[in-house]
Amino acid sequence: MDRAIFTSIAREPYFDLWLRYYKKFFKDIFVLRMFIDPDPCIEEAKLKHKFIEILDYKSIGMNYERESEAMSEFQNKLIKDYDCVVYAQGDEFLVANPDKYKNLGEFLDQNKNYKYHCSGWNVCHLKEEEPPLNLSKTILKQRKYWIYEFGYNKPAITRVPIRYHWGMHKLWDMGDGELHKYKDSDVRLVHLKQADYHIFIKRLKENNNMDWFSKRMEEKELIPDKWKETF
Repeated sequence: MDRAIFTSIAREPYFDLWLRYYKKFFKDIFVLRMFIDPDPCIEEAKLKHKFIEILDYKSIGMNYERESEAMSEFQNKLIKDYDCVVYAQGDEFLVANPDKYKNLGEFLDQNKNYKYHCSGWNVCHLKEEEPPLNLSKTILKQRKYWIYEFGYNKPAITRVPIRYHWGMHKLWDMGDGELHKYKDSDVRLVHLKQADYHIFIKRLKENNNMDWFSKRMEEKELIPDKWKETF
């Protein structure tokens, strides 16, 4: 059996980049529509990329409990037909340790754990020093810092049926404290939520939470050069 990846998105600005990255490692890509309204990002992507659009869940919207139930259900379906199933949201990119693996595909070929947690890192944009992202170029070369976020140490790679907790950040029966042990995982979840200031601020305004960005920036770390070649 082969491997598959799936995502749940709504008007995701990084969706084209997401498809370009993951289609190198997955033949079958499933995209779950979460809203009834037409999604211009999905419609535009259809013109350039091959993926399977799933409409069964488009009435879920922003209900996180129903979303986690739906993602668990869909993961359970896929795992019957694929040896490995990966879930990554539209701004999440799984990158393998370049000291050990050529890329994510090689990691998946060599590691057969029934589930694998990533190490989560939010890429930062210092708008006074760095231009907006050019999505046609290597992303990490365009940024100096990222922030470790244990909440994104997600069980993104699975080989057995699982049940996600809300947001798919952990399994249903896991405590938050358990996530800390995955900081040194050989797969990093590179999260682009903060990678472009202008896109990020637009999203923050929609959520009425404008002070979160500055507080988190105090925890930034330099992105090591070895990771800048990976994505």
